[in-house]
Amino acid sequence: MSLGAPFCHRMGRGGGQTRARGHGPCDGAPVGAAVVKALYSTASKLPSVQIRPSSKVTQLIEKDGKVVGVKVEGKDKKEYTIDAKAVVLATGGFGANAKLISSLRPEYKGFATTNQPGALGEGLELAKGVGSTFVDLREIQAHPTVIPVKGILISESMRARGGYLINQEGKRFVNELLPRDVVAAAVLAQPTGKAWLLIDDKLVKSNKLAAGYVAQKLAVSGNNVSELAKAMGVPEANLKAAMAQYDEAYKTKKDTAFDRPEMIAANNVWPMYAFQITPAIHHTMGGVRINKNAEVIGVTAKPIPGLFAAGEVTGGVHGGNRVGGNAVADIVTFGRIAGANAAKAAN
Repeated sequence: MSLGAPFCHRMGRGGGQTRARGHGPCDGAPVGAAVVKALYSTASKLPSVQIRPSSKVTQLIEKDGKVVGVKVEGKDKKEYTIDAKAVVLATGGFGANAKLISSLRPEYKGFATTNQPGALGEGLELAKGVGSTFVDLREIQAHPTVIPVKGILISESMRARGGYLINQEGKRFVNELLPRDVVAAAVLAQPTGKAWLLIDDKLVKSNKLAAGYVAQKLAVSGNNVSELAKAMGVPEANLKAAMAQYDEAYKTKKDTAFDRPEMIAANNVWPMYAFQITPAIHHTMGGVRINKNAEVIGVTAKPIPGLFAAGEVTGGVHGGNRVGGNAVADIVTFGRIAGANAAKAAN
């Protein structure tokens, strides 16, 4: 925030959280873009920082058991070397590497991904080349609310702010605020392997992220139950009953049907919007093993001198199922630790 990120505390808990802990842009815009903008605008003003786009690290250079630099393929496709007293791996996860995902978890074969195309796990190969060890590689998270085929994620914050799930029978079927793996399994258990996420016009008009989804034409809508049921292709009577049940749960602050722990919005201002969703690969909890100093641990069970790592390239931070918001906490916290300790090692 001191670097200009316009963050506020966000109402509503994410899946698996016991309290509302999230922070993000005050207008409801995506968190990641705001983080990157704040960090980039600061880093680009520092004369000691070089940012080299369209460049690919192809190898970690090791000498006498210590990482001393990297080989880089520049945007002109020519290779050169950068000597360094310390290197921080911050290359992200492998959620877009379908071959690696299916080799680790065959049940995820054919799943779409919410990840950008470069999330291939190449950092793992770099680390492997200098004798790094790995942890939790099979722990792969499927996000429950993703637009089929397109792979566009509908943020968990939509459920945190009152959105709820409806199956093709027009009924609620799960506590929407359970951990992601539980909700994803509930969606996949439906006969179609899909479901609908309902939000109202009040959220769309007050939340930049929700408005963006609607502007992209990712939702069907209706001005009343009949229109919405027809657009979704679900039984009108069932949908009307499900909406009435949710409305009663909001009024009484007790969800007797599914024990949802938090009812912070009525979610009943027409028009209503429904997004057809299904789970897709979202986060890889496994990766390079590090210690509390963000040092990469080698096959000797000791830190590899000169090599640090932070973010989704690492493993062991989130366990078997990352809680929403914790990836940002991870990259910022361990990024600062890795940077500080790499600078200390270099000095």
